[in-house]
Amino acid sequence: MKRIQILALLILLIFSKTAFPQVLIEFNKITYNPDFFNNSGCSTYNRFGPNPVAVNGYNIRTVGGTLYTWNAPKDLSLYAWGNTETGQRTNAVVSVEYPFLANKTYLVEIYGMNDHNWNNWVVPKDHYNAVFWFKLENNPQILTTASNPCEESYSPVEKSVGRYSKLIADPAIAFEMKTYSVKFSPLENRSALKIFFDSSPVDPKVIIDNIFRLRNIKIVEMPYEEDSRYTAAYENVPRDLRIGEAYNISVEQPLVGGGGTVVRPIIISPNQWLSNSNGIGYHVNLSSIIPNLYVSNGVELSIHEPWNGVGRPTRGEYFPVPKNYKNTYFTFILENHDVIINTDNLPTTSVEFSLSYNP
Repeated sequence: MKRIQILALLILLIFSKTAFPQVLIEFNKITYNPDFFNNSGCSTYNRFGPNPVAVNGYNIRTVGGTLYTWNAPKDLSLYAWGNTETGQRTNAVVSVEYPFLANKTYLVEIYGMNDHNWNNWVVPKDHYNAVFWFKLENNPQILTTASNPCEESYSPVEKSVGRYSKLIADPAIAFEMKTYSVKFSPLENRSALKIFFDSSPVDPKVIIDNIFRLRNIKIVEMPYEEDSRYTAAYENVPRDLRIGEAYNISVEQPLVGGGGTVVRPIIISPNQWLSNSNGIGYHVNLSSIIPNLYVSNGVELSIHEPWNGVGRPTRGEYFPVPKNYKNTYFTFILENHDVIINTDNLPTTSVEFSLSYNP
């Protein structure tokens, strides 16, 4: 009986991982075509560039140190250098055009070979891996200051971790196949995944010397999971080196409640409000936004006005509901284990709320 239970559990684990919608973008299976890169913006370099090129039906863009090799094993090679003999600091950026939906969770996984630029298996002193910044953004185009997006260059990257930005900093510099993964739980739709292979930290004591030969990118859509608290450190270098401004990473923590309380941010856009049946005012049932919402009691609702970018960064301001906010009066009720937000006018801009409740 115990064996049957174990077998059933294994089958459940296998099917639960493959049952969710997923896409696989395979750079290692592109069929050779001499005209494949004609419209990439880097056709003379025979590689991906700032203009979209479709792989498995999804538009790919790159800027900086990249190279595509047609010889087996095919891959999209990403280059990142810092404090090397050339004195140049470079990174590589890959953009994937993909419809990330609000109130879903996405597993993003990359697979490839971790490689380096030395000719033996002995690691030179003070040489370390680059890092990966994964970001969900609204624009698939890659913003860069590079004079030539087809050559090695450095594109600015915001060094922060939060709901839409994740960091992978691997200390293991061995030549080996690697799988790296991050999760995103967006509260609003995003249209692009950007992967920065970056020569960070910017420390004169640290030499970044790294190539990642990217074979594929997997994106798996799953039911919504709220983010846990974030941590971030440049673990690609030894702990005793992580001193000074070069190691600062901005971390934006999600709201966390005490005990069994759930605290959850929500963004409601103007087109999500519905007219009330009596023709007066508007409403939104939060169960239409939050999958499987079940509220027992202890409901608190606030309007969150984010930091305006002036002065020292803060978490913004929170205004308890009921509240008259931007010429609209907001109230809420708890009904059939659902929270319904009501307004007297139709909001003309997106409004961010913080919902706290006991499930």
